Amino acid sequence: PEPTNGKQKEMVKVIIFCNKKRSVDYIANTLYKDQWPVVVIHGDKDQNERDRAIRRFKSGEASILVATDVAARGLD
Repeated sequence: PEPTNGKQKEMVKVIIFCNKKRSVDYIANTLYKDQWPVVVIHGDKDQNERDRAIRRFKSGEASILVATDVAARGLD
């Protein structure tokens, strides 16, 4: 976030749900190309990749999570 009047804007966390893995990848790649801090969860990712994405999202390192609705079940 850009500083404004000496203060830093707070980044809001966003979760985007898609019904297809292809849509998840397309949206995430588009956001990534525009330098948005994005992580991905879907069925083609192994458990380590999903865990790493959740950790990055929870820590605030990535403020956008793009996931399929099936892969997102159980997110707390």
